[in-house]
Amino acid sequence: MRHPSLLAVALVTALVAACSKKIEPQKSAAAAPPAPPAAAVVPIERPATPVREGSTVVLGTLAGRSVAFVADADTRAVRTIDLNAEQEIASVALGSRPGQLLLTPGGRLAVALRDDGSVALLDAHADGSLVLAKKTSTALEPVALALSPDDANLFVATGWSHELEAFAIDAQGIGTRVFETTVDREPRAVAVSSDGQRAFVAHAASSKLEEVGLSGKIASTTDLGIAASPMILAEPMPEPPHHVLRRPRAMLDAAIPDVDDSGNDDAALPARFARQAYALAHVEIRVGDETRDTFIVPHTEVMTGDPMVISSGYGGGGLVGVNEPAERFVLSLVDAKTGARTMLSKLGNAPDKTGCHLPRGAATDGVGNVYVACFGSDAIMAFHAGQKTYAEELPSDPRDKLVVNASGEMVAKTHVKKIPYLAVEATGRVPVAAGPSGVALDAAGQRLVAFSQIDGAVSIVSLASFGWTHPSAKTIKLLRSSGLSELAARGRRIFFSGGDARIAEDGRACSSCHPEGRDDGLTWSTPDGPRQTILLAGREKRQGPFGWLGKHASLQVHMETTMKNLKGAGLPLADRDALAAFVSQLDTPAGKWRSLTAEEIHGRDVFQSGDAQCSSCHAPSSGFTDHDTHDVKSATASDKDRSFLVPSLAGVGGSAPYFHDGRYATLEELLDKCDGTMGSTKQMSGADKRALAAYLRTL
Repeated sequence: MRHPSLLAVALVTALVAACSKKIEPQKSAAAAPPAPPAAAVVPIERPATPVREGSTVVLGTLAGRSVAFVADADTRAVRTIDLNAEQEIASVALGSRPGQLLLTPGGRLAVALRDDGSVALLDAHADGSLVLAKKTSTALEPVALALSPDDANLFVATGWSHELEAFAIDAQGIGTRVFETTVDREPRAVAVSSDGQRAFVAHAASSKLEEVGLSGKIASTTDLGIAASPMILAEPMPEPPHHVLRRPRAMLDAAIPDVDDSGNDDAALPARFARQAYALAHVEIRVGDETRDTFIVPHTEVMTGDPMVISSGYGGGGLVGVNEPAERFVLSLVDAKTGARTMLSKLGNAPDKTGCHLPRGAATDGVGNVYVACFGSDAIMAFHAGQKTYAEELPSDPRDKLVVNASGEMVAKTHVKKIPYLAVEATGRVPVAAGPSGVALDAAGQRLVAFSQIDGAVSIVSLASFGWTHPSAKTIKLLRSSGLSELAARGRRIFFSGGDARIAEDGRACSSCHPEGRDDGLTWSTPDGPRQTILLAGREKRQGPFGWLGKHASLQVHMETTMKNLKGAGLPLADRDALAAFVSQLDTPAGKWRSLTAEEIHGRDVFQSGDAQCSSCHAPSSGFTDHDTHDVKSATASDKDRSFLVPSLAGVGGSAPYFHDGRYATLEELLDKCDGTMGSTKQMSGADKRALAAYLRTL
């Protein structure tokens, strides 16, 4: 009899042999086919006249196909559209909201990554797919791109950190940083003059259009003077320039009463401030014998009123008889050589959807035709800017003899002088899908391509359709999710809706004062006294109360009061719930993680110290606010209340100016001048104050 262990060994041997026979045929089978080679990179061909200003829509030719690339912030992706087939053919997820796009001379697509603090270069394949080739770090929240005329430098404007940077473009793509400089807050568009000597920067929440001199690595910044303009009442267009300057007395008397019986109507005209400048359209316009290198800037101008005058609503200064909306759409033209600004148009005053609310993108044929994406009006509006001639009768040389007129009277001899000037006229409007963030011109195809962020759709508009009585666009609906709840998505439509009489009688949208959920940096006249627009993003995920006076227990109640002050009819509760749901999920850009610097750590220690008394009202554990009102001796003669709600410090570094009436332009000024009434800073050294300000900017 065999030993059990020997039987086991024999059984295992038999099984192994059997298995070996079964596996053997597979070993001798043909090897698996090799993996297909990686798709070849295909350069994206730029148009014959390259576009050097960024947009959320970029056109090019890829392997013989006309394509559009669109920056879809909701899905954090760039999507490829075949324009002739009218369908999406590819999409690449980037993990960050894309800002503007731009085609580089090497046939790559540059993308500003707002949440990542970088600019990415994407390579393209013949099937329309894109792949990341390289990333270059930038300052916080890159939003706008532009190329120099020689394609040697890429300019990047960053929103939250408000810097303008330039990078050399080499064989590998984006190379070293050439220079950087600080510009005013919330830049949204950048462009470079044809001679490459100046860059221009436009802003969403600053009244400056800045000219940046490019001299080696040193940049000098100049304000071109659109910070405020006197209110000029609407007149028929076109109009001779001197009529604008003269402001005829009869026109003023018909519109504005002589408030103080002084006979000086000009004293009653409130200033307007430029806002919502998201695009710069590069055009060459001929005036007389000269061709001018210019930029057309679509933007808005708002009338805040005198903050120290109690008004019946928000803005206007309480002047009875002023039949002008607080916000109006404007086209300004800036001479790239001289920096001179000409206000071409006061169009879009209509309080309904026919005006251009929230201008966001612009495209041009380079010779005067400009197409503007109106985000809050769901439309593309077309304008033509060019030379007009005004005939003016002038006296001749006084040495000339008198002549006899038809009545037999002796009169001085005169002559007619033709004076050239610039004017603009609206040439059409085409409705598109909701929320157009950008538009691009396909000159060869005689069409425009727009991307609408809210509807998630691409619209194709024939240029010929602007002359039709009932123009329409072809719409390509993209398969995607906004990432918002159904309630918040509904609230977003309301937040960006211009011309909605439920919100404001004069057509203002929520985003008119809160661009992208932030703030316009202005102080308005109100029924309660001067009020600075407060930052919403990152601050509304909290308990009440709300409003500067802390009298509203919920966002919904606060919104109801706001719409009343805007003379709006008001929203039903369901819509206010939707609006609150959207506002509550707004946030400021998340910076790249880094450890605090030694100065910022010292500033945190100062902030939390008993001597400074900052954290007693701005406790980090409660969102940097105690949700209570305090009298910090900040009330003005026009304030009806003396105590104000402690605002959250979240995002405080990007929300200047400060206090309820915007009296302090910088954090440093605030720390210097509020001692004894809000915390205690008098005993601090200069180093302590600088450290505290540095820490506050990290919140």
